[in-house]
Amino acid sequence: MSAEAKGNDYLAQGEKALKKTSFFSFGSSSQRNEDASDLFEKAGNQFKIAKNWQKAAEAYEKCARCQSRMNENSRAAQFYQQAAEALAKVNPMDAMMHFKTAISMLCDAGRFSNAAKLQKQI
Repeated sequence: MSAEAKGNDYLAQGEKALKKTSFFSFGSSSQRNEDASDLFEKAGNQFKIAKNWQKAAEAYEKCARCQSRMNENSRAAQFYQQAAEALAKVNPMDAMMHFKTAISMLCDAGRFSNAAKLQKQI
């Protein structure tokens, strides 16, 4: 199975994990987001191996959204940065939006030196 196919498989599993509900999983949205985030991260890594930067960025953005829903803003900022770095290879203007989101989240978390390093990178 190619890296691209693995990435698509992980992406589908991540979407399924987000939608998974049952009587026993009521109220465990945090666990669903965590599971989905892990799968989206694996998808992003596979898309990077396949050099499909657009899909890698989309997968990392989904990771960031999952982390944000769990109030894990530092992790979300890292995933927005990874999305921006992947997207910068194909669409630098769109990458700026993700870089700015990551910088804002890092500042909100009080991680000013990391935010400054990222600002210098762009």
